Amino acid sequence: MVNRKKQTVVLWGILLAALLSALWVGAAATWTVQAEDSLYLTEIQDRWGDYRVLEDRIGVDTAHSGDPIVIGEKSYERGVGMHCMPEDPTYLEINLSGLSYSSFCAEVGMMAQGSAFLDWASASFSVLVDGEERAATEVLYYRDSAVFLAVDITGAKTLRLQMSNAGSHSCDWCVWGDARLSVKSAAELLREYEASVTPSPIPTAAPTQDPGLKDQNKAYISDLVWEKWNAYGEDGISRDTNLSDEDFYLYDQYYEKGICIHAAPGGGFVEINIAGLGFQTFAAYVGIPESMAHDLSMGSVQFVVYADGQEVKRSGTKKLDDQEAEVLVVDIKDVSVLKLLVDPLEDGIAGDWGGWANALLSKSSDLEEVLATPVPTPTPIRTERPTPTKKLTVSPPSTPDSGTPSSGWTGIVLIGGIIAAGAAAAAAIIVIVKRRKGGQQK
Repeated sequence: MVNRKKQTVVLWGILLAALLSALWVGAAATWTVQAEDSLYLTEIQDRWGDYRVLEDRIGVDTAHSGDPIVIGEKSYERGVGMHCMPEDPTYLEINLSGLSYSSFCAEVGMMAQGSAFLDWASASFSVLVDGEERAATEVLYYRDSAVFLAVDITGAKTLRLQMSNAGSHSCDWCVWGDARLSVKSAAELLREYEASVTPSPIPTAAPTQDPGLKDQNKAYISDLVWEKWNAYGEDGISRDTNLSDEDFYLYDQYYEKGICIHAAPGGGFVEINIAGLGFQTFAAYVGIPESMAHDLSMGSVQFVVYADGQEVKRSGTKKLDDQEAEVLVVDIKDVSVLKLLVDPLEDGIAGDWGGWANALLSKSSDLEEVLATPVPTPTPIRTERPTPTKKLTVSPPSTPDSGTPSSGWTGIVLIGGIIAAGAAAAAAIIVIVKRRKGGQQK
């Protein structure tokens, strides 16, 4: 009798342990899902559904090529990378069913560096939730800073990351940095992001021109102080060379002086304060400069001169295969601020280098004298090199880390633990019932 009681106590203990194990497994699994405030999309690849990307490659925490994600000057350890298709749209869909997150967010943009030529990159980004567009960007370009997107996904079933190639898919390496789901609201995420961005420094007063210019008959734009300027990228403007620091050539003609501007969206420009210097005429030879380092054959720009905010001269459309430079001559008598702008037109900014060769100010109004002002210089010997061709170097697509369980494995572990615990409990109950019946028969 004593042994039977001990066995009964032991069996009840087994039953209690089994039930507690089942509760612990369920609670642990629930805690695993709810403990994280955010969930990166690359952690739930089992929920990735329909997609349309170039070469069927999607970068997992990398660009589609396997290169580390870089947008502007910022690097990202997590994110998703895709190359735009020749025909829109390019996209990736994620199944959100059963998830309890409130929002999706990412920092989007074009890859700023990688194992291929990327200068022509341009694309727009949008986020669709259950087929409805919730957020979108304008066209972003190579080396642009990232744009932060945050949308509400409460109760949603499908999330789509979508891209448009802006007319050409060349170099369109699109990346979604830190793409993730969050329990926080989209508004809260936006506030946090804005608070984390370092404000731009307050600009200091622009220096003035050398007073000695009043006594000079001419002055080159490349030698003057620029009050304002804007170009595509930090290296998008140069003095006395092209943007690759090569000799300044326009249509086989060498120029010792000049400026070169890579047009930014909306135009690249310089502004010069010439008030009180007494210059009468501005003149320049304009066109797309030659380069041994870059293919500029896609470039097409117009050159615009502004005097005190008013457009006073505009060139025709200039391309690399033009036969000769165009001469621009403008009367600048009594002008205080001269602005020289390179207009990229509406076909993107790929190859849009604007060369203002021998751009100068003169105190003469005689056209022949102005154009003769630049001192002829010997043409340097050019080292011919073939124009590099665009190439796309890709590496095998990333695969999920086998050491990181996905939500699918979490469900399997949960179900298996509950079944095992239930089986142990059932076995214990059966043994107890049998022993009780045996005791009653005796």
